[in-house]
Amino acid sequence: MAGIAVVALIVTIIVVVTKSPSLANANMTVGPTQGIPDRATTDLSQLTPEEQADRLFNRIMQAHEGGDTAQVQFFAPMARQAYANLPTLDMDSRLHVGLIQLAAGDAPGALAQADTIQRASRTHLFGWYLRARAGQAQGNTAATREAFRAFLDNYAPERAKSLPEYQQHAQILSETEGEARRAMAVSTRP
Repeated sequence: MAGIAVVALIVTIIVVVTKSPSLANANMTVGPTQGIPDRATTDLSQLTPEEQADRLFNRIMQAHEGGDTAQVQFFAPMARQAYANLPTLDMDSRLHVGLIQLAAGDAPGALAQADTIQRASRTHLFGWYLRARAGQAQGNTAATREAFRAFLDNYAPERAKSLPEYQQHAQILSETEGEARRAMAVSTRP
């Protein structure tokens, strides 16, 4: 019953969004890097729950990267609900939820995802990544530095595991490694 209500809500929102001139750019599109062709609008009710969650995540990340906070705030509750409707959340899904939380300005929510990831695997890079980003969002230099240090300590052994989620987010992990190394070099200078 709850799933039907969520799908009905999402369909209603899509109809409103596509008909509203002020929200004309708030459609559900995904770039070709995700393997899904761009479309002007997407009927989420025709997608699997996983596809719905992924589509909303991609929309929020595009809006966030473009500095469109209105779209981030608009789609974040729908994305959170879409992920909540999944039967289980794997590490990749938890990273996505944490990134949605960060984009929406909810650093404590991202830290909660980091905690859950690290309960399953203390050394998993996604937990340390979310901790570093949450520390940055909160302006907590000590927490950010600690998360970067742990990220670097675990980087090589974790990447050697060749986990599918690491392969999917290889660019983020590689960029974060470089950022963490630079941050740690600055913090150790006299």
